[in-house]
Amino acid sequence: MTTYHARVLDAETGGEGRYTFEGPADLFKETPARIVRAFMDHVFTDILPTEKNDWELNAALKNPEREVVTAMGAFHFANRAPSPFLIMISSKG
Repeated sequence: MTTYHARVLDAETGGEGRYTFEGPADLFKETPARIVRAFMDHVFTDILPTEKNDWELNAALKNPEREVVTAMGAFHFANRAPSPFLIMISSKG
Protein backbone atom coordinates (compact mmCIF):
# COMPACT_ATOMS: atom_id res chain seq x y z
CA MET A 1 0.00 0.00 0.00
CA THR A 2 1.05 3.56 -0.70
CA THR A 3 0.06 6.77 1.08
CA TYR A 4 -1.73 9.36 -1.05
CA HIS A 5 -2.60 12.96 -0.24
CA ALA A 6 -5.80 14.85 -0.98
CA ARG A 7 -6.67 18.49 -0.57
CA VAL A 8 -10.38 19.31 -0.65
CA LEU A 9 -11.65 22.85 -1.17
CA ASP A 10 -15.28 23.45 -0.22
CA ALA A 11 -16.83 26.13 -2.43
CA GLU A 12 -19.76 26.67 -0.07
CA THR A 13 -17.81 27.43 3.09
CA GLY A 14 -14.38 28.28 1.72
CA GLY A 15 -13.02 25.55 3.95
CA GLU A 16 -10.04 23.40 3.11
CA GLY A 17 -9.19 19.92 4.29
CA ARG A 18 -5.99 17.92 3.93
CA TYR A 19 -6.23 14.16 4.09
CA THR A 20 -4.04 11.11 3.63
CA PHE A 21 -5.31 7.71 2.58
CA GLU A 22 -3.86 4.35 1.63
CA GLY A 23 -4.17 2.81 -1.79
CA PRO A 24 -2.46 0.37 -4.10
CA ALA A 25 1.01 1.33 -5.33
CA ASP A 26 -0.26 1.45 -8.93
CA LEU A 27 -3.32 3.64 -8.22
CA PHE A 28 -2.16 6.30 -10.68
CA LYS A 29 -2.37 3.78 -13.52
CA GLU A 30 -6.16 3.95 -13.06
CA THR A 31 -8.50 6.48 -14.65
CA PRO A 32 -8.96 9.83 -12.89
CA ALA A 33 -12.49 8.83 -11.83
CA ARG A 34 -11.25 5.63 -10.18
CA ILE A 35 -8.55 7.56 -8.31
CA VAL A 36 -11.20 9.96 -6.99
CA ARG A 37 -13.41 6.98 -6.05
CA ALA A 38 -10.52 5.52 -4.01
CA PHE A 39 -10.37 8.74 -2.01
CA MET A 40 -14.16 8.98 -1.64
CA ASP A 41 -14.30 5.37 -0.43
CA HIS A 42 -11.90 6.45 2.32
CA VAL A 43 -14.01 9.53 3.13
CA PHE A 44 -17.28 7.65 3.47
CA THR A 45 -15.74 4.63 5.23
CA ASP A 46 -13.30 6.29 7.65
CA ILE A 47 -14.24 9.97 7.98
CA LEU A 48 -18.05 10.09 7.61
CA PRO A 49 -19.08 6.44 8.11
CA THR A 50 -22.45 7.04 9.77
CA GLU A 51 -23.61 9.95 7.64
CA LYS A 52 -26.17 9.49 4.86
CA ASN A 53 -24.14 11.36 2.26
CA ASP A 54 -23.32 10.96 -1.40
CA TRP A 55 -21.20 12.69 -4.00
CA GLU A 56 -21.08 13.31 -7.72
CA LEU A 57 -18.14 13.79 -10.02
CA ASN A 58 -18.46 16.43 -12.75
CA ALA A 59 -14.91 16.37 -14.14
CA ALA A 60 -11.56 14.79 -13.36
CA LEU A 61 -8.20 15.32 -15.05
CA LYS A 62 -4.98 13.42 -14.48
CA ASN A 63 -1.44 14.66 -14.96
CA PRO A 64 0.41 11.33 -15.15
CA GLU A 65 3.90 12.86 -15.16
CA ARG A 66 3.33 14.58 -11.82
CA GLU A 67 0.84 12.00 -10.50
CA VAL A 68 -1.85 14.55 -9.69
CA VAL A 69 -5.59 14.31 -10.24
CA THR A 70 -7.76 17.42 -10.13
CA ALA A 71 -11.50 16.83 -9.78
CA MET A 72 -14.67 18.89 -9.47
CA GLY A 73 -17.99 17.71 -8.19
CA ALA A 74 -20.46 18.09 -5.36
CA PHE A 75 -21.10 16.55 -1.97
CA HIS A 76 -24.72 15.70 -1.28
CA PHE A 77 -25.39 15.87 2.45
CA ALA A 78 -28.69 14.92 4.03
CA ASN A 79 -31.14 17.85 4.33
CA ARG A 80 -28.84 20.35 2.56
CA ALA A 81 -28.29 21.63 -0.94
CA PRO A 82 -25.33 20.07 -2.78
CA SER A 83 -21.97 21.61 -1.88
CA PRO A 84 -19.48 22.00 -4.77
CA PHE A 85 -15.91 20.86 -4.21
CA LEU A 86 -12.50 20.84 -5.84
CA ILE A 87 -10.13 17.99 -4.99
CA MET A 88 -6.47 17.55 -5.76
CA ILE A 89 -5.05 14.07 -5.17
CA SER A 90 -1.34 13.35 -5.33
CA SER A 91 1.10 10.57 -4.59
CA LYS A 92 3.47 13.15 -3.14
CA GLY A 93 3.06 15.15 0.05
